[in-house]
Amino acid sequence: MNSEKFSRDALMPETKLSFMRSHLQDKKLFHSMDQAVASFPTYTLPNGTIYQGVIMEDEARSGIGQEVHPNKTYFIGSFLEGRYHGKGFLLSGDFFYEGEFENDLIQGQGRVTHNKGTVYQGEFQANEAHGLGRENYSDGSYYQGQFFEGKKQGEGNQYIGDFVANKFEGKGEYRFGDGSVYKGEFKDGKMNGFGIFTWPDGQTYEGNYKDDRKEGYGILKTIDGLTYRGNFEAGAKHGEGVM
Repeated sequence: MNSEKFSRDALMPETKLSFMRSHLQDKKLFHSMDQAVASFPTYTLPNGTIYQGVIMEDEARSGIGQEVHPNKTYFIGSFLEGRYHGKGFLLSGDFFYEGEFENDLIQGQGRVTHNKGTVYQGEFQANEAHGLGRENYSDGSYYQGQFFEGKKQGEGNQYIGDFVANKFEGKGEYRFGDGSVYKGEFKDGKMNGFGIFTWPDGQTYEGNYKDDRKEGYGILKTIDGLTYRGNFEAGAKHGEGVM
């Protein structure tokens, strides 16, 4: 059954659309899809979904289309045999996803933004974060590494601290996948300034850094109980020092 016109603004709550617009990354693809479906007919499906796009003879949605479900879930993207398949954008109850789909499932590369501020970007399988990805949290911290069925798994890097222009800036803590930990100052996304670096075997360095390398005065303590106090240059001991 044909409807008169598809109107996203009329069918969806403004708060949801505003959330989607503020977190939309691939605006070029979204607008090209939006333009592509503009001339297509609109249908009201038996389950109450309002759909704009192409419907094949077997009544399956196909190609680029957009739809709003009765529960106010919105999708625009590629359909194959009536299912989400290919690239698309999905706005649901508490999240907005853009990326790849396969047989109605979020599958492949994508990005999901939750309304509480958490953002995950990476690999998905069967609607879950699965594989390599990065999850950013509203407090500025993040986890980068492996995920398994939506949960962090294996080795990963994690940063907790200050950001400026989406880069590490100020004081923070960086945990490496191998167990090493740096606590100190950052600038331009790198270890810059004073900090303390601890290796998994217990060795520590306390001193100055420049662009992720030891630079200037510092104290290096080895697991053998030896301590070096002196200068470093480009990450290596330099000049006079005291053991």
